[in-house]
Amino acid sequence: MAESLELNPIPARFPAAINTQTKSVAVNSPGSCLSHKHSEILICNIDNPEKISRYDSGLISGDRIALSRNGEWLAAGKFTTEHSLNGFLLSLQIGKKYRFYQGNVNILSPIKPCGSHCVSFHPSDRILAVAASLGTLVSLLDVQSIIDGKPIILKQLTEKLNHFECEALAWSYDGNFLAQQGTYINPGIVQKWLKRCILIWQISNDNKVFTAKHVTTLGYSGDGLTTDHHPIGLAFDSSGDVLAVGGDGRADTIKLFALKGPKHLFTTAHLGSGICWLDFIENTEYLASGSMDGVFRLWRMVFENEAVSLILFKEVQCGGQIAGAVTRDSGKTIVVVHAVGKKQIGFLTIYDAFHDA
Repeated sequence: MAESLELNPIPARFPAAINTQTKSVAVNSPGSCLSHKHSEILICNIDNPEKISRYDSGLISGDRIALSRNGEWLAAGKFTTEHSLNGFLLSLQIGKKYRFYQGNVNILSPIKPCGSHCVSFHPSDRILAVAASLGTLVSLLDVQSIIDGKPIILKQLTEKLNHFECEALAWSYDGNFLAQQGTYINPGIVQKWLKRCILIWQISNDNKVFTAKHVTTLGYSGDGLTTDHHPIGLAFDSSGDVLAVGGDGRADTIKLFALKGPKHLFTTAHLGSGICWLDFIENTEYLASGSMDGVFRLWRMVFENEAVSLILFKEVQCGGQIAGAVTRDSGKTIVVVHAVGKKQIGFLTIYDAFHDA
């Protein structure tokens, strides 16, 4: 059995962030020069969705946002032709923005940086990973230094890949690994073609010595590459041993990788729905997925000897694009955040989600 609740008008394809700890939902609502509406960020809580906080943002539809684990901060990456690193931290307590940027360029220069794209908070909330819109560069920033007005880059991560475009970032639960997923051009004998990969970085901060190193690159390909730049699902399980990725475009699948090895573990059957969100339900064997066409799926991860597979456990039609989901009532129910029509978002509650239908 399920119920739904709708909110104020926002774009159907909404860039959003979900905080599973505080049950907060953040939505990037781009403005329009035609309607003279200013871009803004909307914040609400799943337990009280009718109470909405609004903040001027200056973001566009392609800019990504992220919420800190403690629920105090929102980070946004921002596309720009003037800075190689651009974006801001927003205090959700006082509504103040703290900008971070690095490097300037002559606007007439033929070679221009393209700002930031994906952002992701370290589980400790003390580090913010910011990926460039183009290229493999990921900057790890000290969050407190941004608040102090003197942004410090702790480390910059980069590998040589042709025309890499980052689509997603994800930290492991313990913060020891950072996954960076994207598309790159793979030179061929006759012609070049697009492929996908996940760069895995190991991060450590022992005895105040900060280190980061490239562990491996997981290359893979799908039957179709996304052309509309919708969000890509990327998530570690609670143990940090398994990484799931979804979003192959027209014939969508979910792939599981093991960090030990590393190796490919499993690929689901073609779903054909455009997966845009993935997350493991913490401390369980379940993986949740959401698609562009509004289908929420709950998968059970099954281990047998050294093999791992996903079995579809539950499937629910919600509406439009799914932004994410959180558990509540001691994990007995799941609330799915999704688009409704073209100008509303909805909250659909799935009761007894982990019981067989």
